[in-house]
Amino acid sequence: MSFEQARDSMQRKRASGLLEALKRKVPSGSPVDAQGYFLKGLTLEFGVDGEVDFSGAIKCYRMASHLSRGPDSFPFLGIARVLMKQGPENHGAAFDYIKRASAANHTPEVDLAFATYYEMTEQGLDLAKHYYLKAAIKGRFAGFFGLAYALRRTGHNVQAVLVDVVRLFVGPMLFIVLGRTARSSFNGY
Repeated sequence: MSFEQARDSMQRKRASGLLEALKRKVPSGSPVDAQGYFLKGLTLEFGVDGEVDFSGAIKCYRMASHLSRGPDSFPFLGIARVLMKQGPENHGAAFDYIKRASAANHTPEVDLAFATYYEMTEQGLDLAKHYYLKAAIKGRFAGFFGLAYALRRTGHNVQAVLVDVVRLFVGPMLFIVLGRTARSSFNGY
């Protein structure tokens, strides 16, 4: 099963079949299986027939990070995302994993993770706006949406409208140049 087939199965809410296939395909622990563990973590995080298993997802993401041959930030971002979903008491640990993801391979998705962290914690919206702007500059729509939302929350409604206008004009070009990558975000798969 390829990554695209697995993603389609998840989006069509056929996660139980996907999880069974991953259990059969991910037994050996070889470096080739890192992607399988990552997919299994996504499946457990976002739910199998409505049930989520955060501890199982974290275990799978950890295995994926150990089995990855090169610097890969996505398993660390998965762990951070799950920890943030578990509540404010885990935000410190989530921040540590976001920093590890940044050290492994700083992608625009890492900027979105920092922005989400700062938006959810006491650190304030100024740092969140900074990281959303960095992600938007690197062509991620989630950066534009997050920046506009943070600007509205801080009372900068005119600036938020300007960000939305820029997104509307730049959006088609981003899709032409980056394709599906422009839709990448921290909070989804």
